[in-house]
Order: sequence, then structure tokens, then C-alpha cells
Amino acid sequence: MDRVELKIYYLDDDNATQLRCIVNKWKFQDTMMGEQFITFNISSEIPIDFSVGDFCQFRGETYTLNYVPSVTQKARSKERQDSYTYESVKFESFQEELTRCIMLDITPTTGDYVAALGTNYTGSS
Repeated sequence: MDRVELKIYYLDDDNATQLRCIVNKWKFQDTMMGEQFITFNISSEIPIDFSVGDFCQFRGETYTLNYVPSVTQKARSKERQDSYTYESVKFESFQEELTRCIMLDITPTTGDYVAALGTNYTGSS
């Protein structure tokens, strides 16, 4: 589903929010018990300095750039409106962070848990 004007922000050195770019055409993907993300393609006459941690707001939630997108350069800066093209830029919801977490099943080595005795990883599901 296409929306109008998605603003992409970043935090500067003083931790102040700054506008990175504005996207006019983008898609929101939401699946039941699945991932939520926003994707878009964008072209610019100058390079857009995307960085991990860039973010946008949609429906009261924050979506974050976790991977720097690749860029295709078609011409020199300011030579054409599409001198730089970024495809499949993906901003993910915070719930996506949970898919990258490793959960360990930790149990005590004895019947009475004593921190000094350590713990075992059981591998249980």
C-alpha cells in the first residue's frame, strides 16, 4: 500500500534529530505474527548518506535502518535527477530485533543453584 511522504531522520553528533531525506513512494509490509517493515526505492541527484540507525515514524512506531543499502551511480552529482539510485531500502520495526537475539536455555548444574558453581546450557526447546 503506497503512502505519501515518509520522512527519514538521523541523529547528529549532538543527539539532535535531523532530516535525511523524504520518500514519496513506499510500501508498508505487515504480516500476522511476522515481520513489519517499510521498503522503498529512491533516486537523487546527490548521494544520500544512509547510515545504520536512521529511522522513520509510521502509525506511532519507529522503523530503523539496520543495513546500509547499496547504491547505483548513473551519472556525476547534480548531472541528472537520478544520478544515484538506492533500491529495496528496508526499515524494520523494533520487533525485528527479537529475531536476531539468541535465547539460551540456562539451568543450574546442581539441584540447588549456586552462582559460583556455574550453569549449563541444555539445548532444550
